[in-house]
Amino acid sequence: MSEKIDETELNFPLKVFVAGTHVEGRLKNIERYSKPGSHYELKREPGNKVDSNAIQFKQRFKNGGAIVLGYVPGKYAKDLAPMLDAGAQFKVLFLVAIIDKDSGVFKGLMLRILREGTKTA
Repeated sequence: MSEKIDETELNFPLKVFVAGTHVEGRLKNIERYSKPGSHYELKREPGNKVDSNAIQFKQRFKNGGAIVLGYVPGKYAKDLAPMLDAGAQFKVLFLVAIIDKDSGVFKGLMLRILREGTKTA
């Protein structure tokens, strides 16, 4: 029996800034690899010590490899995590790279999350 997911709090498509990009060289990876047409996915991380609702943004490469770019911000993860756990499917698209216009320094990444459907249990 599948449970209906209440999506009233979320308005899809979501536009989100990737959180946690300032650790482990993630900004350099984003600057190097993220561009329109890149393949992204959401990966639950329920064992995360900071937030049990944690959801990673991962970038997939054609060779099968992947890197963690950062995390879905907590204000969205609290609602998306149970949806992912229930089998909801999402598509994640490149939206815009954030670059400081004065210095040219790469500051972050904004992605779009679209709801695709759900798996049946």
